[in-house]
Amino acid sequence: MNGETPEPEDPLEPEPEKPRFLLPDGCKDLIDALRLQEEEARKSQPQPPHPPQPQAPAVVECSVTFVPPKRKNPPKGLPANVKLPELISVRDLSALLGLKPVELMGSLMAFNVFASFDMRLRFELASALCSHYGVVAHRVA
Repeated sequence: MNGETPEPEDPLEPEPEKPRFLLPDGCKDLIDALRLQEEEARKSQPQPPHPPQPQAPAVVECSVTFVPPKRKNPPKGLPANVKLPELISVRDLSALLGLKPVELMGSLMAFNVFASFDMRLRFELASALCSHYGVVAHRVA
């Protein structure tokens, strides 16, 4: 720095080591090459002709062999009669009866039926459940 000129770089200095593998064009490192391979593999897989359709909620198939006794203290404000279709979901039945879906699911457990909110019940089971609460069920044609 005392007015001296910097020494020129040694022309005999070896070049930086080149990679020992060849990368595809546009890839700067191995990760890019792997991503490119994954993308090409996805493109080469045949696409399904149609996206899978969502499955309908399950229908509870159960014959009503065990009917628990009527509730001693049914909730107040239940309708005397309800009209039910052949299949009805637990959520819809609870709305017709004016109960919380969780209460209805608890009563279904007394029938040895474990159902979710969206499961559909056949008329026989739904009417037995209604009679458990003291409600008469009629089938809608």
